[in-house]
Amino acid sequence: MKSIILLEILGLLSLVIHVLAAEKEVVLNAVAFGTGSATDQYIKMVMDFNDYAKREGLNTRINYVLHSMFNSTALVGDYEAMLDSMFSKKTSKQDIVFYDTIYTKKFAPHLLDLRNVMPKETVDMYMEGVASQTCVVQDRIVGFPVSIDYTVLYYNEQLLNQYGRTVPKTWDQLIETSEYIRNQTNNSTIVYYNGLFDSAENGICSLYEFLYSYRDEVNSPFPKITSDEAIEALEKIKELKNRISSDDEFKKEDMYTINALTSNNFLFLKYWYMPGNPVKSTLMPGKKEGISGATIGGYNIGINIYASKEKKEKAIEAIKYIASKDIQRKYIAKENFFSPIPSLYDEDEICQIVNCNYYKSIQLIGRPFNVMEDYDAYTNKVKEYTFEYLYGDNSKEAIDALKKIDDITRIYYLSLSTENSPAGLIVFILITATIVIMLLSLSFIFMKKFKPYFGFLPNIFG
Repeated sequence: MKSIILLEILGLLSLVIHVLAAEKEVVLNAVAFGTGSATDQYIKMVMDFNDYAKREGLNTRINYVLHSMFNSTALVGDYEAMLDSMFSKKTSKQDIVFYDTIYTKKFAPHLLDLRNVMPKETVDMYMEGVASQTCVVQDRIVGFPVSIDYTVLYYNEQLLNQYGRTVPKTWDQLIETSEYIRNQTNNSTIVYYNGLFDSAENGICSLYEFLYSYRDEVNSPFPKITSDEAIEALEKIKELKNRISSDDEFKKEDMYTINALTSNNFLFLKYWYMPGNPVKSTLMPGKKEGISGATIGGYNIGINIYASKEKKEKAIEAIKYIASKDIQRKYIAKENFFSPIPSLYDEDEICQIVNCNYYKSIQLIGRPFNVMEDYDAYTNKVKEYTFEYLYGDNSKEAIDALKKIDDITRIYYLSLSTENSPAGLIVFILITATIVIMLLSLSFIFMKKFKPYFGFLPNIFG
């Protein structure tokens, strides 16, 4: 009887402890946007953390809301507008935020700086990769990449083999191969190159990666917007369009490219990398072999600065786990996605599963989210001026379009440097000469033979 009472007491105590523990559980609210495989990645990472937290008795759980093509916020712009509204109200409703890399600067003031709250080794591990291009604003690290998208060149292996051609490594090779096969097949329905210079976000991605593919060396920086390299690149884009494609085809958006991929009625297509797609792909071409360019896409994970102190501390622990090398290895690298941690591709375990040399050779370039406060307004203007040249009459010059793009952010002032224009030096010389002439002319009032002509002046000049 006593033993039964004791067991009941122990059971009640256990129940009380369990209830108290449950009351102490901190629920972190997370919001994300994802499509396709990215959706699976987010879910797996969050569920993995929840399992880990339960095992370790952390009394923390992430409750996520995932916006995707299957619900009302299907478009990236709608999702970002929702985040913008949330941050403008300084609400603490969401603690962890997954956001598109192009809005890093826009949302940076509302996100916690991770530089001093994350282990130094974690920060250094990410800063060696694309995070330095996509997560840093004014020396503040406002997130870590959790998924990386990049563009590739899909090619029709059957057609290339049929006509004895190889995969192009330069833009000139792509044009030459396309024209050769087109002349052999005389098939006007085949897509030889889609361009993907549409009015949506793809347009700015295609432009920036093409400009990047015209730098001189692998380690060379992004070309100046009015440089010879940029001019040559923009002219080559128009040459590609005119010789192996068309205005209409270059303007087509995602679904056109996806349909072309599935129909197999193409030679070359530029699009985002899709793991598991049976169509062969390779690095985007460049001006010369060994030089390439691929736009960085994907999402970062950050912490809402308006969250409570307790939730910030818990969110930091959660991101430490989600951003760890183990999680990246498990859900990104091993699944044949591109990992933002470069050192993973030095591991034998990974290189036995994926082609590490391929991932090391991808030359990524971030989009210009740091150029202006309003990324959308800036890129819309860039596309407008670029498309005026690409799709306008042949009288338009590439340099004129690039100068207009440069003017968007340039503050003009007169300089003695002739790097951009000799106007400053010319104006300086003219003003200096005028001042000298004026000063020398004062000598006439002190010459006796000219005194009669200055009689109207006060006596002090007499």
